[in-house]
Amino acid sequence: MKRFISILLILCLALSLTACGKGKDSGKEKDSATGQASAKTEQPDYTGGQIVGSDLTGKGGARLFWAQPVELPDEGATVRKAVKAGNEVFLYARTGDPLNTQGGDPCFYFLGANGTVTKVEHIQPGQIVTIGSGTDGSAYILFTDINGNPMLDRLQGGEVQSVAPMGFLADRLEDIWDLTVTDGGYLAETPSGILCYDLDGNLLKELGADRASCQLTQNPSELVLSIVKEGNTEFQVLGPDYEATASYEVPIQIYYPISGSRDGHIFYEDAGIVYDLDFTTGERTAYANQQASGGTGDFLYLADDLYFETADKQPALYTLAGEEAKEIQYLKLAIYDPEELTDLSDYIRQFNSFSREYRIEVVNYGADDEQGGEQTGLQRLTADILSGNTPDIYDLFSINAFSFMDKGLLEDLTPWFESSEAISLEDLTPSVVDVLKYKGALYGLVPAYRVDTLYGPSNLTDPGTWSFESFLDLANNTTQSLFGPWVTKADYLRLLLTRTGGAYLDLENARCNFVDSSFPAMLALADKVPAEMIDGWCDDYGWIFTGQQLFLLREGDLYDLEIAKAVYSGNMTVLGFPSQGSGIALDPELYLGMSSSSEKKEGVWSFFEYLLSDSFQNDPPIDSLPVKEAVLEAKLDKALARNAEAIQTGEMKAVAGFADDHQIYEIPYLPAVPEEKEAVRDMIDRMDCIDVCDDALYDLVLREATPFFQGGISAQQAAENIQSKVSIYLAEQYG
Repeated sequence: MKRFISILLILCLALSLTACGKGKDSGKEKDSATGQASAKTEQPDYTGGQIVGSDLTGKGGARLFWAQPVELPDEGATVRKAVKAGNEVFLYARTGDPLNTQGGDPCFYFLGANGTVTKVEHIQPGQIVTIGSGTDGSAYILFTDINGNPMLDRLQGGEVQSVAPMGFLADRLEDIWDLTVTDGGYLAETPSGILCYDLDGNLLKELGADRASCQLTQNPSELVLSIVKEGNTEFQVLGPDYEATASYEVPIQIYYPISGSRDGHIFYEDAGIVYDLDFTTGERTAYANQQASGGTGDFLYLADDLYFETADKQPALYTLAGEEAKEIQYLKLAIYDPEELTDLSDYIRQFNSFSREYRIEVVNYGADDEQGGEQTGLQRLTADILSGNTPDIYDLFSINAFSFMDKGLLEDLTPWFESSEAISLEDLTPSVVDVLKYKGALYGLVPAYRVDTLYGPSNLTDPGTWSFESFLDLANNTTQSLFGPWVTKADYLRLLLTRTGGAYLDLENARCNFVDSSFPAMLALADKVPAEMIDGWCDDYGWIFTGQQLFLLREGDLYDLEIAKAVYSGNMTVLGFPSQGSGIALDPELYLGMSSSSEKKEGVWSFFEYLLSDSFQNDPPIDSLPVKEAVLEAKLDKALARNAEAIQTGEMKAVAGFADDHQIYEIPYLPAVPEEKEAVRDMIDRMDCIDVCDDALYDLVLREATPFFQGGISAQQAAENIQSKVSIYLAEQYG
């Protein structure tokens, strides 16, 4: 239900932007302290280093950097925040569990551009609120003392100096994300805006009511406020009283600007490229190909050939790659739906940091749609394929995967597994491999996944006799909601196409049966499903607990299994969606295919082997089930022990359910038992379908079902119309 092609766009910029200055000083900078106009700084050209392209035609491009990890002197220390302090980076780290915000001991360091780490001994009896920077190049620590009173310490030259009590922030400590110290006061960034105080703690003003569209950036000698507006971003250079001394607009929305290389500049990241933007003119220069360099987006500029980032809470300096970078081969990964980049970015970053032979770059075909209209990107992708200018790797969520398989555009991975010394098909979960096969070939790779299933009340259902008939009998004779407030008619229709084991749709044989089957009766149940998600304070946990909902569609893992057991008050069984098979679906976190016409298949396979390696499978960036069997078993054992301990210690006390006009139900967890691991293992082994659909076919079916949803025709008539249209579509696409 979650993998629709969405024409949401993240790559929407032209290489040349124009800026409109306001007032007579729009072509010059003003000194942030005096408000006087000063000479404009020169735009950097960032020469040197290997330039790598950012799309298939070679347009764009930026330099490649090498990641040089920095070792911290305290064992187990992980970085929680980093700020620029003069020409150094100030790091706040903690030992212990990285997921525990205040766990372990706090550690503070200065990191120089040469990689030297200097530990700062700072004793604080309370808690760290945040670290910040000052316009004087110092670093600052905002913390609470033993009585909970906010305090501020200044750090410069390895010395710690107490500044002042910060009692005026006492009521806002939980809201403060960042703190900037100036000669005239303090700027505290909060979700509601940027609070401007003088040195005595008097609130002077509040900048920006919406924190998401208002950001503060500190350049070498100026403070810059950026405000995202409709279609553009306004940059205001602030004076000592925090009033704008100059204002500029650029026709692009920049939500997360980063301190610039010099006054009048900011950095920002777009589609894996870090750009240096002169906001006084609108000109931008590509500084680094962050994605190909293995970067994460946590960027601090140090020099024209050096920047800092944290990767997986570990610090690293990125140095400009030299001549040796010319030997690197670049692999193009094509996406159409930019939402998929969220899942892909961590995988790609880890591989790009690991590999010295290959680098992956993402080509977002969806970007063309904003420039040229709906479907332009898909047309360009099709044109590239026909012309032989194909990507090396496809994100199979972004395209019609089954059609690509049918047309021979994807490589069968079976021979690659057979010849690999690092991984074999026998190492992978058999049900995942079986589900992914299409016409006997394995075209897709899924390194991590989730299991989707259906839970129901055990007193009304029997998994041994579960079928279309028993489901229809129960569903037609209940006044309860079937799937709750979050499953719409469109969602239900997609379930009928993807979870029913080929009963209605068989792509491999280009056949369908929507008429002489249970489909009309199953479709008729859409009358019991809402047209839109139900708003308000309600969810299926509360509805099931209060007897208002019959079935629960959720993941098949230990966590959701225990929630299902709790909300059904122990009266729960695993059913799977009604199907001629199990109705338990493979829900890939990542779904990749190798282009059959790629000239760099060895590089693609290197990436695939990396995703299946023990190191990656044991610690993937996404919390899901690993496809490698040995790792999966260990993870299930660990999850069972963790859940049991969390319930026993009281860390997990109850499920919060919402129903009946805002009333909150606290649903007690039931004890975790070893049999739950076997239940999850059983669901994994029984998976027989995939939560991936031919989206064009789905749109066709939805279009023909809509008149029934609106009450214009019967379910039988809709089924006949669907049969007619889908038969033609299958003959054209899969015949």
